[in-house]
Amino acid sequence: MRRLFILSAFVTSLLACKKESSFEPSSISANTIGRAVTQIVETQPNLLYPVIDSTINSYIGGYYIAVPAHYWVSGQRYPFIFYTCGDGVYGNGTTDLYKVLNEGLPLLLKEKVFPPNFLVNGQNYSFVVAAPQFKRYPDNPNVIQAAVDRVKKFFRIDTTRMYLTGISLGSIANGYLAAAYPKKYAAFVPIAGMALNSYYVQYIVRANLPVWAFTNIGDWAIPASYTVNFVRSYNSMNPTIPARLTLLPNYGWDNHDAWTKAMNPAYTEDGKNIYQWMLQYKR
Repeated sequence: MRRLFILSAFVTSLLACKKESSFEPSSISANTIGRAVTQIVETQPNLLYPVIDSTINSYIGGYYIAVPAHYWVSGQRYPFIFYTCGDGVYGNGTTDLYKVLNEGLPLLLKEKVFPPNFLVNGQNYSFVVAAPQFKRYPDNPNVIQAAVDRVKKFFRIDTTRMYLTGISLGSIANGYLAAAYPKKYAAFVPIAGMALNSYYVQYIVRANLPVWAFTNIGDWAIPASYTVNFVRSYNSMNPTIPARLTLLPNYGWDNHDAWTKAMNPAYTEDGKNIYQWMLQYKR
């Protein structure tokens, strides 16, 4: 894989013409790029880059970052989706990193079917998306938060619009992250996995973190009852915004794949897909 080292904001802008180049994130700064802010309604697919970075922690060797097509010239800060993968695509973060693109939101970005623009309440939004590859299950929420903080450091993120989602074991890990740092995020979409008991749920509720949870009704890998009980616990605590629960038809190996449908931008409830639903909320 060709390595592209970004030496200046000018060189950074040239990345819009490159495809599948990896680069050193330490060579740019989200806060020092001297550009006037230009509001752009995006019509082209996000630009997708692998980032090889072994300095975050021992659990992560790299991640994918997707930015709006005009990111390098706009100067604006963007809503941010942090996606945590399932164990089926774990790897070393370098030569294995491509596996992250095999499913879920990263697959939509790879196939260029993730919408470049979302219109919500009369406003246009485009996302920055980060998807790390874990070497093993991130059993401490600080492991994941470190990756979030790294992306915030080097990319222009609207910190009032940071959204958390993931699938399978990644969704379970995100649950503990949401409980540990609930006020950092504006909305949480767990898919095909949840394991929080009421002790952890209370912190999410107290922070008024909106939740829309998905599971397949007959999931054998991580039983649907785990997600159902999570939502029941959440809603039993009189939240300001009740958690939403969607039970999907069985699909995929062990009836576990709820993400193909839930993350499809064409799938909507009450006229909104999960991305439009997220954008209703900010901190």
